[in-house]
Amino acid sequence: MIAYEFSIVSLGLKDYVFYGPRNDFVSANREGIVSSFGYLAICLIGIEFGRTIFRALFEKAEKQENSQKEIRLFKKMTL
Repeated sequence: MIAYEFSIVSLGLKDYVFYGPRNDFVSANREGIVSSFGYLAICLIGIEFGRTIFRALFEKAEKQENSQKEIRLFKKMTL
């Protein structure tokens, strides 16, 4: 995410995206191509955040009794 922002601001990628010529397929779709890297970074951050939360919930539920583990985990996931 930091590398993406750095490339847009410091390397002049912003000028290419907004003011560059539209000659071929890549240059005509440059806004979507460049922004897809930012969306990918946001998606990967969200996946890792979700894994961390569910891992903590699962480890906490493992310490409880086997009969109540599924019920408590389901309640925490739905709240």
